[in-house]
Amino acid sequence: MLFIQANDIEEMHAQLAVFMNEFEISVPQLPDLDLSRVREEWSRLRNNIPEVWKFNRDGREFQVGEMMKARDLSAEYPLVLVPGIVSTGLESWSTSPDYRAFFREKLWGGFNMVSQVTFNKEKWIAAMMLDPITGLDPPGAKIRAAEGFDAASTFIQGYWLWSKIIENLAVVNYDSNNLHLAPYDWRLSFWNLEERDGYFSKLKSTIEGYKSVTQ
Repeated sequence: MLFIQANDIEEMHAQLAVFMNEFEISVPQLPDLDLSRVREEWSRLRNNIPEVWKFNRDGREFQVGEMMKARDLSAEYPLVLVPGIVSTGLESWSTSPDYRAFFREKLWGGFNMVSQVTFNKEKWIAAMMLDPITGLDPPGAKIRAAEGFDAASTFIQGYWLWSKIIENLAVVNYDSNNLHLAPYDWRLSFWNLEERDGYFSKLKSTIEGYKSVTQ
């Protein structure tokens, strides 16, 4: 096994310099690379990538729903969809100076997440981490689950989660009046999910509200 110490690297550099000088070996000067526009170009690229399944708008995306409709199936009871773990998008609501650049941006899900992990990794990790003692938001950071159907429709452009199901349920007369997506902050324990966000109380209220309407 070969162990290389830091001072070995320094000696190697010195010996290489002597060798190149003795034999008059020169290394061509590399042009300076301007990377200042990389992040800007990446942002423009991710905003112009269409969702893969939207290339085809010939009706195939509603095929399952059309099959249900052909069997005379239609919306009868309200539906509440609870996404699986890590499916819900998370966005920043912090107004702390350290995290203002993230305000209302998705830090989990979408190309913005990829952008932050690529160009701002340490700050992204700090924003996403929970307090190791309380299991809640650390000082300065404030991450909440995204809301609405878009909260878990896709994870990233081209990778759908619930969007196909929602599209086909719409064919059999489901819409925002009888279909509800219940996103949540999957980082939290069940206790903290209720303690901080009142998630289960809100979910119960939503289900009971649907029940009272359909009776």
